[in-house]
Amino acid sequence: MTEALSVLDEMKRQKGCKPDLHNYSILIDGLSKMGEVSKAVGLILDMEKNGIMPGMVTYSSLLHGLCKTGEVKAALKLFRDLDLRGF
Repeated sequence: MTEALSVLDEMKRQKGCKPDLHNYSILIDGLSKMGEVSKAVGLILDMEKNGIMPGMVTYSSLLHGLCKTGEVKAALKLFRDLDLRGF
């Protein structure tokens, strides 16, 4: 995962090779499956900062990671927030 995150950082530095929703979603899914939820949240914040809005697949991965790590209250809050936003 470290190498994949390094590739993402390199993509962000290169002109004409900007990461997209799919790149971020794949990494967020991997981090969530590994229980690295705080890093996954950091990537979501990073993608939003760069004008890329997470989709349902991205949020589903994060929800799964939150539940896997026992952060059920955070998962429920995120689920409710997504529902209010029309997801």
